[in-house]
Amino acid sequence: MKKQLMQILLIGFLFGCSTSPVKNRLESKVLYAFHLDSLVKQETYNFNILNKDTILVYKYIDKLDSTKNMTFRFNKYTEVLSFGPFDFKKAKENFYSNSKLSSSNFDLYDLKEPVVDGNGPMLFNEKYGVLNVDNTSWTYQYLFLPDGQGNLDLSKQIIEKLKK
Repeated sequence: MKKQLMQILLIGFLFGCSTSPVKNRLESKVLYAFHLDSLVKQETYNFNILNKDTILVYKYIDKLDSTKNMTFRFNKYTEVLSFGPFDFKKAKENFYSNSKLSSSNFDLYDLKEPVVDGNGPMLFNEKYGVLNVDNTSWTYQYLFLPDGQGNLDLSKQIIEKLKK
């Protein structure tokens, strides 16, 4: 009886442990806004990842203007990335790689249901979060880069990769 109880407790413990490599964390990122390939502004955001079992929540919190806050949700089982009312599906796996940004490759996500004047493709991986947000109809590209790595060459490289 004691052996069975230990086995049940061990199984419960193992199933209760998170297998996701993504841990809750808080850091700083810089948003670089480009219009027609020209840098128009940059703003500092607090970046927070919350691991909520099957959902990863990525919060980008503008330090000066809360109306610019952004929240993305990623369902680990369906691999759907959500931003506001829109869902994005994986279009290309391992689309972009840069070891300065992340040890994991970025996948390309597109809207599940195309919308007129909707967002363009996004680069995303679970560990890093969202690398870019495109508003193709307004010709704006937004890049979230780590604080201190705001290299314009890197930004332009990412934008060129997205154009292909």
